[in-house]
Amino acid sequence: MRTFIRFVTAVGSALACCVALHANAQSYPAKAIKVIVPWPAGGVVDVAGRIVGEKLQAELGQPVVVENRAGAGGMVGADAVARAARQIDPALVLFGLPGSELVAAGRRAGLRTASEGFADRAYQRDGALVPRGQPGAVIDDPDAVVARALRMVRAGAVQAIDGSVVPLRIDTLCVHGDTPGAAALAARLRKALEDAGIEVSAVGRTLPDSPDA
Repeated sequence: MRTFIRFVTAVGSALACCVALHANAQSYPAKAIKVIVPWPAGGVVDVAGRIVGEKLQAELGQPVVVENRAGAGGMVGADAVARAARQIDPALVLFGLPGSELVAAGRRAGLRTASEGFADRAYQRDGALVPRGQPGAVIDDPDAVVARALRMVRAGAVQAIDGSVVPLRIDTLCVHGDTPGAAALAARLRKALEDAGIEVSAVGRTLPDSPDA
């Protein structure tokens, strides 16, 4: 049985699973863009979402509205994101952390989903990413990044920052574009995956059909 992995390089700091864009595909970006934050106003994620919104507004020249959809541990906001994605295109693949509300919401909405692992980020024991402001949150040792990625794919697990082992079943790997030497790291990681007999393929190629297909 062959092992497949989708490999993604994200440009800039990711707000995956926390912030999503909501806009009509046919008129985008000729109308206001909605940034959905599934937590109350005033928190860290809300502040990050508003910073992203300001940068988007300046870059695209279109109004950006930040809307807080708090409730049910993030489920309310996640459902709003998933419904918006399906409205834009039912063939879209929705990315999220393994076991996250966003992945669950995507499945409820009938979308294909991809559980995303982060090769260059540290994890907490609950499977969440270590906040970037904490020491050790970003892993810049290429050998460590490659070793962690291979373990995620082969064993479905990752070592958390406290030394515990966290189960982590992933469909795709991400290397952040703002990680120093990201392009060279991505190339090295891809070679390591292929040398290990892991086929690297386009996102969506080997994912199962949507639940209601």
